[in-house]
Amino acid sequence: MKQIHHSIINHIKNLSLKYKFIGVTSAAVILVGFTALFAMKGVMDNNQNLLYRSIANSLVYSAERIHSILESVEVTSSMIIADAGIQDNLAIVNNETESLEHNIASRNLYNILHTYYFSSNTKYLDYMCLYYNDIPIPTTGSHRLLPQKEGYEDIKAITNKYEGAIKWISSYGNEKGLLIARSVRKIKYMNLDTLGFLVIKVDLEEIIRDSTDFGEQFSNSSFILLDGEDILYRSDSISEKQAETLIGFNSNYDVITLDNQQYFAVKDSIPDYDLDYICLVSYTTTQKYISRTYFIYLIIVIASILLALSLASSLVQSITKHLEILAKKMRAFQNVDMEILPDTYNYSNRHDELGILHTSFDSMANEIKTLVQKNYVSEILRKDAQLKALESQIDPHFLYNTLDSINWRAKSIGENQISLIVESL
Repeated sequence: MKQIHHSIINHIKNLSLKYKFIGVTSAAVILVGFTALFAMKGVMDNNQNLLYRSIANSLVYSAERIHSILESVEVTSSMIIADAGIQDNLAIVNNETESLEHNIASRNLYNILHTYYFSSNTKYLDYMCLYYNDIPIPTTGSHRLLPQKEGYEDIKAITNKYEGAIKWISSYGNEKGLLIARSVRKIKYMNLDTLGFLVIKVDLEEIIRDSTDFGEQFSNSSFILLDGEDILYRSDSISEKQAETLIGFNSNYDVITLDNQQYFAVKDSIPDYDLDYICLVSYTTTQKYISRTYFIYLIIVIASILLALSLASSLVQSITKHLEILAKKMRAFQNVDMEILPDTYNYSNRHDELGILHTSFDSMANEIKTLVQKNYVSEILRKDAQLKALESQIDPHFLYNTLDSINWRAKSIGENQISLIVESL
């Protein structure tokens, strides 16, 4: 591994300056490009968080509005069960049966109940109903809305259990909705006998419609109200299957997909009532806009990277080209003949480092060549002339000495004829 690392380092060191410049510049440009992409991702996440905060702030108002309406219904129910007329007339109808006094008391209960019904904000109420001896006294037009037998028995059991305390019921029998049920207990002499019970059903659709009117800001929003896993209300745009899916939604906010459509879902709760409230805002259009924006941004970043790399490559090429020319001039000058290559570019007009390098090298090369020609070549010629002069002096003496040696050798061996020939020379 160490050897591979060492080999890579050496390879990088031996790369030409051009490729080193391009490599460093490319790495910097690509790093900036990726940084820009991550920054864009951060901006999009921040936009999603801002959307959540915007919807969440709107839901705070909605939750408080729903809480206020439900609280006003509780106050109304307390006033009804404590009303003296309700108390007295319920005592009569419980004690008297099929008598004039019973009928008058029943009529009085009907009138008193309607007085409370119409003095309340009937916009948010489906009906009010007093029960005594399993006999209902409902407000006008609400007979078809009253709980069926199974639901009635459930409500009756709950009111008996809570003994006059407020109890909101979200599911009764096979029916669903939201109603308040309270037993009416005799206040006189603190007797606390059960006289009957009161049921008030609220119009959830109207309450939610008014409480979630965000105007044009989230005009395509949908809502679902949950009591645990019981669906109390869902907008018409939310199917039963989608509502069942939303029961398992536990995040504060998230982007979810329902039937191939994306929604931005925000979950909140209504204080004091243990009710969960989910708002769905169509995210498909927003997601398409974000995806298109991100795609355009990605194209711009990639194009910018390519343009930056192209410009960097051109800039590096414009620098290394002159360095390569300088290296070529150096290689030519280091030959035996000390050739000085002619410039194809006028470096005398450049005052940057490259211009200084070239002009300095040219000046140095010319001076060296001049010195070599004046001193070295002249000295060689002078030495050569001296050698030739010596040769011209040495040659006759060398020939004479050679012939003389031959003559004496010939005489020593008795070759007189050879000696005569040499002497004649």
